[in-house]
Amino acid sequence: MRSPERIKAFEEYLVGFESFCQRNDIELVYVYLPLSDSFRLDDMVRGIGGDPDDYDVSFYEDLMRSHCERTAQGLISVRPILQRSFDSSQALRFKLDPHFNAFANRVIGNDLIRGARQLRLLEGTQ
Repeated sequence: MRSPERIKAFEEYLVGFESFCQRNDIELVYVYLPLSDSFRLDDMVRGIGGDPDDYDVSFYEDLMRSHCERTAQGLISVRPILQRSFDSSQALRFKLDPHFNAFANRVIGNDLIRGARQLRLLEGTQ
């Protein structure tokens, strides 16, 4: 995915999708939702004898953020609020299942509402 050609093709796809949304009066906001295990990837990689610097968990988020800044599209990333929860020792996933647990889904939902309000998508909502 990191080759310039693949990145260009991805961005062209996004532009086409944005054009479709605009033609159909769809108000578009991208939402970046990281994988639940991305917060503990460094420890997981070290656990198998690897180097965490060989992995870039922010690549796709950075790609989307850069695109949205260039094209003035809205982007809500829930990574920061989930990172704070993870850093305060809150479990974000089920013990035996990598899906976000109820706590994390509440955090994600609340952050989406906050982000939508900041983008003025939910004006006047409680």
